Amino acid sequence: SKVEGLVRKKSELIGRLQYKEGHDLYHWRTGWFMLQGSLLHFSSGDEPGEEEVLHLKQLQELTVSTHIEGEDKIQVLLMVESGRTIYIHGFNRMDFSLWHSAITLAAGTDGRALGDQQLTKNGVPIIVDSCIAFVTQYGLCQKGVYQSPGDPARVSLLLEEFTRDARNVKLRNTEHQLEDVTDTLKRFLSQLEDALLTKELYPYWVSALDETEEQQRVKKYSTFIESLPKIYWSTLRALLQHLYRIQQCSHLNGMQSEKLAAVFSSCLFQTQGQTPQEMSVIRDLISNYVTLFSVNEDQVQQMETENSFITRWNEKKDTAFCPAGDLIFEVYLEKREPEQCCLIKVSLCTGPCFMEALM
Repeated sequence: SKVEGLVRKKSELIGRLQYKEGHDLYHWRTGWFMLQGSLLHFSSGDEPGEEEVLHLKQLQELTVSTHIEGEDKIQVLLMVESGRTIYIHGFNRMDFSLWHSAITLAAGTDGRALGDQQLTKNGVPIIVDSCIAFVTQYGLCQKGVYQSPGDPARVSLLLEEFTRDARNVKLRNTEHQLEDVTDTLKRFLSQLEDALLTKELYPYWVSALDETEEQQRVKKYSTFIESLPKIYWSTLRALLQHLYRIQQCSHLNGMQSEKLAAVFSSCLFQTQGQTPQEMSVIRDLISNYVTLFSVNEDQVQQMETENSFITRWNEKKDTAFCPAGDLIFEVYLEKREPEQCCLIKVSLCTGPCFMEALM
């Protein structure tokens, strides 16, 4: 049976819990749960179908709340992963406390490897995603972005906060300096257990420069990128997309791909200092991001549109536009299918709150 299958697996914790899922929030069910590393397997044990799995490091939400069930107050753990919502509670306080502690530990950051980090639903470390989002919003038009050093003490503190619980770190321009955030991202990349471009592939990246034709170099780079582990591929894609976006606005920030390569080469290769070869590789990767990751025209247009909105805001040409604090969420009409989905944006600007449907 499915329960016997869970029992046979090597696990840190196994037992029965009460749970309910997003599609049925009115009825608690009893199921078997098994914690294996950062994976939480569960099964009702009495219905056909495969057991289900939650990837705890990719949770978007992990919170405890108190629910009223009849005359009783019970503690409930809420977990949200890639659009799925799961509520669980134990049969007693001690049971709940044990599972809550174990799940929280498994969902946290527990090392310097990329796979040890708390991740977004796209498999990118939250620290990388958060820093990129902040810099895109507040640094896209900033002269010399990524060149100005942050305060070492504040950078260390911010890095500690992300390490402790990245999921609950909220970067705000009223509380965080741009230079501290850019340095936090660079330091994180520099201190990874292995370089983002991997030390194993270092000689291959550099040897690609033997090709005098850029098109031939890009073909080789593509092969190396496809060989990367999934989490490395996803993180590199997110970072290069960001740097490509930054250099698109070099007329405002002065950061052409050559300058960005000079800043990031030692981070991405984890080498001491900078060499012309390393900088040339990074410059090629930034400049050819669209080709290397097969980005289609619609996605390129979307980036350009977003850049336009952000630069308008920075130049104060459109006082009605206020990206800071916007809340964007998905609403599905009748069915949970892509074509049945629209995005709703709630702008929390000064003055009346307004909602806008984003098609």
